[in-house]
Amino acid sequence: NPDWNQSQPNGAAPLTHKLARAEVLVPVKCNQHPWMKSYVAVSKHPFFAISAPDGSYTISGVPPGKYTVVAWHEGGANGTEQKMEVTVAASGAGKADFAFGAAAMGQPSSWPVIEAIEFPTLHNH
Repeated sequence: NPDWNQSQPNGAAPLTHKLARAEVLVPVKCNQHPWMKSYVAVSKHPFFAISAPDGSYTISGVPPGKYTVVAWHEGGANGTEQKMEVTVAASGAGKADFAFGAAAMGQPSSWPVIEAIEFPTLHNH
């Protein structure tokens, strides 16, 4: 998928953009605000999940069989991607637990640390 950049003014309608092919982790970012960053996963199948605030997740409707489950987390202390072989039983149950750890310094590795800038106060203008 080619890069694309589209501004969205405050209060504007939601943006839509069609990505032509399946691709995992297409970055979405703002050229003016480096802390505004996310990722979009484009998948050929419906078997994915986004974790809940407590880290749990559920992928429903997976047919019985053996699968490789891949988990991704930006800035994890133990890497950004982990894979695990999982067997889904006829009952539809399988389990894959992942642990990424906290990022160093307690912040995502991609966030720049910017020093505060003080501007002089202008009087009598």
